[in-house]
Amino acid sequence: MSDAGKGATVDPRNPFGHPLNPHYGAGVYRRKIRLVNMPGRVEGALEDCNHGFCVVLEHDGQRITRVLPEHRRIPMNTCGGAAEPLRALVGIPLGLDDRSLARRVNASAHCTHWLDLTLLAIAHADRTEREREYLVNVPDYSGEAVPAEVWRNGELIHRWMVADWAIQAPAELVGKPLYKGFTRWAAACFGDADQREAAQVLQKGYFVSSARMFDASLLQGDPARAHTVMHGSCYTYSEPRLSRAVRLGASSVRDFSDTPEALLRFE
Repeated sequence: MSDAGKGATVDPRNPFGHPLNPHYGAGVYRRKIRLVNMPGRVEGALEDCNHGFCVVLEHDGQRITRVLPEHRRIPMNTCGGAAEPLRALVGIPLGLDDRSLARRVNASAHCTHWLDLTLLAIAHADRTEREREYLVNVPDYSGEAVPAEVWRNGELIHRWMVADWAIQAPAELVGKPLYKGFTRWAAACFGDADQREAAQVLQKGYFVSSARMFDASLLQGDPARAHTVMHGSCYTYSEPRLSRAVRLGASSVRDFSDTPEALLRFE
């Protein structure tokens, strides 16, 4: 039985007791998302330390007519199968706001990050704007609040000082949670759809940034079924994938701390 099972104190940032990355504290989590509008088509791409996804949406100006997902890099051996539920988004109308769009899908049936990219691409299909690119930067947490930023097309949109899953600054957002409850308060604080979308992109990036804490070279083969708190949360953590899902390890991880220009090259 693990120490956690014996009643020992569990670090909430590392509930599974994963081996820690000895280099954590000196780097930066980075995520880049690119959305490109073309006649009858949107191309989307996302890359960060643990994920590399692409999606092409085709539409007739009113509805999505075809969804073409592609995975470039995935953390678990089963994640690639999440392409199939994405194809069920065919028929979704263009022009829905982000909240209406989110209500159209069962998030737990999808890969969270692939679905996020696809929903961003659906929203982009209804814009006249040709290209939208997001860059998220979150320095490693070392006990003091760090600046979490999201840039859109080279312009800083949000910069929050964050620590332990809550915002410490700016003053008007102090104490706002970055986990449960985020969607509700963000909808109330950001009436502008573009501001709200950027906030959502930043929050989702912050969520993944904690993955940098762990030593991926020692996690290969780690079974998903051992992560009980995650059960039912997404495609891989739901049956029948859950019983056979294992982590791929260091081969699926990249560090873009010093090479942000490499994002979306999928090298």
